[in-house]
Amino acid sequence: MGAVYVAEDTDLRRTVALKLLPRHLTSDRASLRRFRREARAAASLNHPNIVTIHGIERIRHRSMIAMELVEGKCLDDTVPENGLALDLVMNIATQILEALAAAHDAGVVHRDLKGTNVMISSSGLVKVLDFGLAKIITDRPVDASGAPTASLPTNGLPMGTVPFMSPEQLRGEAVDHRADLFSFGVLLYRMLTGRLPFRGPSWAGIVSSILRDEPASMRTMRSDVSEKLEAVVMKCLAKNPEQRYQHAKDVLAGLTVDPCPVNEPEPAAGLERTRGAAGIAVLPFRCLSADPRDRFLSEGLMEEITNVLARLDTIRVVSRTTCSGLKDRPVTAPCLARELNVRYLLEGSVRRSGTAVRVTAQLIDAVTDAHVWSDTCTREADDIFALEDVIAQRVAEAVTRDSGAVGYSETAGAPCARN
Repeated sequence: MGAVYVAEDTDLRRTVALKLLPRHLTSDRASLRRFRREARAAASLNHPNIVTIHGIERIRHRSMIAMELVEGKCLDDTVPENGLALDLVMNIATQILEALAAAHDAGVVHRDLKGTNVMISSSGLVKVLDFGLAKIITDRPVDASGAPTASLPTNGLPMGTVPFMSPEQLRGEAVDHRADLFSFGVLLYRMLTGRLPFRGPSWAGIVSSILRDEPASMRTMRSDVSEKLEAVVMKCLAKNPEQRYQHAKDVLAGLTVDPCPVNEPEPAAGLERTRGAAGIAVLPFRCLSADPRDRFLSEGLMEEITNVLARLDTIRVVSRTTCSGLKDRPVTAPCLARELNVRYLLEGSVRRSGTAVRVTAQLIDAVTDAHVWSDTCTREADDIFALEDVIAQRVAEAVTRDSGAVGYSETAGAPCARN
């Protein structure tokens, strides 16, 4: 549909992605309608896992969409031949489903979900983009699950990318949000195995496979795929839309499985228990503000605390890059700590109210699954760096007291207001 450039918004002084409609399509009315539909569909959605549209312009007979620039790689470029690690698959899948749930609830069906339309930023944030084939359901009755039930006409023409298209799309039938769930199933299968579920020597062979074949069992390709996980994928890939999950939230619920071994006798078994030999992971702080721009406050706080804790002589700190990918993972504290091989987890939240910023933090000992320390601090927004220093200092002191670690020598900033 177009070429995408890195560009500078000289008015707002920000870097953006600029998508231009090719010159040979500028006079094609159908292409122009599709181009504008992409911008309007994505712009109607406000979700952290969906690319943000800044505006649509027409300059010198060229149509263009200015959108958020996502620094990172597309999903296709991150999947190795034998598939991704299970925890990474769950993290990416959860974020894609959150994006689909938001789009479907707003009446938007993507219709072209595939690996090249999913970007993963350098911090692990997933963004769904390219709504060029999206349709907006304007008259959408809602069923008991909260899912829109209206269908979208395709005028008898298949729309999408063949290996990811649902059977009803390939047959040129009316489609609804469940077509996206089929495409998601294809993505999930590929993330887990490194291969597509439906294959053939040609496009015709792939179409035939989607319409008739059942995918090979993933459990024959990797031992850590459980029966329940495989059942979730296969339900997404059902030929009949009525036999699939009926909403992205239902798929998300199916994937909410604690990956700890079910027969493990003690939840915290395997964690380091020797005082002074503990590790810590600083989890992404939840942003509770209404303004999505405030999420940068939580990201900055997480980074600063990680940096300060890294100065401790006798405690191992998990990297920020690893922890950034753990956002909203439905896993218990002991299991997550064992996965990261740490004893302590730090979690918290950030909220802005007027000019004030309030930070709440809790330190968890994963051996006992108990809170070791918690605190709430409030500062003016222009004093956020001092707030970060104080929270980091107090966390370091709490870890030192509880684990017996020594060697922290940084000085705290000015005292913060208690609440």
